[in-house]
Amino acid sequence: MTGTARTARTAPSAEATGVTEADGAFAGAATQPAGDKSAGDKPAGGKVTAFNDSLGRLRRSMRRSAWNKGPLPPARDMAWQTSLVRRDPDPAVTRLTAADFGYQRARRGPAARSAPAPEQTAYSGPHRLLTDEGVARLRRVCENLADRAPDDDYIVSRRVRNVFGASRFVRAMVSDPAFLGRVSAIAGQPLIPHPLTTPAICANYFDTQEVRVGDRKEPQTARWHYDGMTYVFVMQLADRTEFANGRLMLYRGTRADFDRDREAVAEQGSSHPKVFEPPLERAGDTVYTLGSSLWHAVQPVSSGARLSIILSFFAPMERHDSNPFWHLAAEDGIVEALSGFAKLRKAQSDPLGYCARTGIDLTRVIAEAERAAPLVAPH
Repeated sequence: MTGTARTARTAPSAEATGVTEADGAFAGAATQPAGDKSAGDKPAGGKVTAFNDSLGRLRRSMRRSAWNKGPLPPARDMAWQTSLVRRDPDPAVTRLTAADFGYQRARRGPAARSAPAPEQTAYSGPHRLLTDEGVARLRRVCENLADRAPDDDYIVSRRVRNVFGASRFVRAMVSDPAFLGRVSAIAGQPLIPHPLTTPAICANYFDTQEVRVGDRKEPQTARWHYDGMTYVFVMQLADRTEFANGRLMLYRGTRADFDRDREAVAEQGSSHPKVFEPPLERAGDTVYTLGSSLWHAVQPVSSGARLSIILSFFAPMERHDSNPFWHLAAEDGIVEALSGFAKLRKAQSDPLGYCARTGIDLTRVIAEAERAAPLVAPH
């Protein structure tokens, strides 16, 4: 990370062997937080505010995008190879459907088009998408991008967007049929690189330094928010022993439910009865979410440094995409958003053409997903 205080260690974790029991992960997630607390953590909870969906978005949209800074120099990037995709079974996977979060099928109107189907996987994890060497290389790439992360007062305090454009390693990873097959098996349908490349892949950085917000300073955090993207994977790139607190929190309810619970959730954090913490313990641990349907946040860290990468994908078999224009424009500026949405609409109107233009062999992705399915299922 930027400077001495923002530098995280790069030693990879040891790869787990065998399969652990699944019945303990997320037991009673609807009524109590899940996941063990590290010894150095303070008590769960802590106030994390929710982002404000208001006219502030319009003001932010007038800014020029700050994310297109060119690729990493070759010496600071890494080489991708298919052997970095993990081929072993995932340990102790828990799966929750959209119905588990309170979503029921709408009968008609816009809600019927945007709400997830009740049987659709809304949360799954923890998964291991990469080998230890793959995790170490990806972590190094994200650390080498950290000096591009500005202080921000919107949703995530410090992050880098457009990692897809910045790193050849990441571009190759998310275009590899074997990697796409693994994430597709988890999501339950074919996934490919998203046409909206700038917001699709982000690296998030958290440490104990405060960020400047106007004339004041605030702890680094990810405010309560939902994503523009639908199919989202959150991979933690630091071990739990490297930082205290800083946990990912998910609200177990619909977006409409959150509006009613907003103040209580913001005040209580993971102490709220509808909030749980996914058990992300080792570098490389990953959870899958329907990001546009689930409110989530990250606590401030109280010591050490937390690093994660957010990977979002496009489902070519679907015509619908959840991204609202102003959600994207508020982050990347109107010009960037207009360009991105033009690419998205073109991909939606001709998904097979999009696959051909981007070199994605959809048939092979589907075959890889079928091969990976037994490795990622709850067991």
